[in-house]
Amino acid sequence: EIAQIEPGELARDTNATRNYCNFLLEVGATCGPVVLTAVSSLLPHLDGDSYTMRNCVLSIIGDLISGVLSGEGNEEKETRETLFDRLELHIHDQNAFVRSKSIQILTKLVEQRCVPIPRQQDLVEKVVGSIQDKSSNVRKNALVFINTYLGCNPYSDKLSLDNLREKLKEETEKLSVLKEDLPEHQTSTQESEASEAAAQEDEAMETDLDPETAKKLEAIQKLDLIVQYLKDCVLFTEQMHRVIVLVSQLLASKSASDILESVDF
Repeated sequence: EIAQIEPGELARDTNATRNYCNFLLEVGATCGPVVLTAVSSLLPHLDGDSYTMRNCVLSIIGDLISGVLSGEGNEEKETRETLFDRLELHIHDQNAFVRSKSIQILTKLVEQRCVPIPRQQDLVEKVVGSIQDKSSNVRKNALVFINTYLGCNPYSDKLSLDNLREKLKEETEKLSVLKEDLPEHQTSTQESEASEAAAQEDEAMETDLDPETAKKLEAIQKLDLIVQYLKDCVLFTEQMHRVIVLVSQLLASKSASDILESVDF
């Protein structure tokens, strides 16, 4: 029934909308699997005029991601990615209360380690932009998000950009040398693993390889992971360097919350 209500009516009757939201949040917190089956009917309200209802639906999305969609099944992953997309979209909502709410929910998900690593850097980039938001409350929540992410980041607590770049260069060179030593058809096969089926075929082929080539392929796979990890570390550290510049500018702000959050950072 709530899904059927016209967006204009929700925006006009704020008291009724608040009661609807309280009901939905309670049901979402206690009956997550049930709400998940009906969440698609609530998503259109994210485009409605009522910021209260938008905040409510975003909160439900956050609860579903952390409580119901934590599995690794293909269907769960697809639904989780769709809900993350909708949640991130409202980082740039026209209403400052909704922008703040979206960042608060994402901060909670980061703290609970519910944000998939492949999404994290793009998400951080979006929130970093909110440090310059015209609303002091949005800026405050963006800084809280960055602080939380720093404490939960999957890389390290001490990251030197120069050292990381040098290490990345060394490992990339090692990887290139190893690939040059492989027969040409093996190198192209190793680089073209784009699907699970292809990977299984490659594994079957490796059983027919001589021990020396199989050992080199295994070393290349390990180095590939190391190089990708170092690339992510470099990108993350570059992001934090940009954040430091923005936060330093906020120290001259007239807003007390800007200064306090900047000092805490």
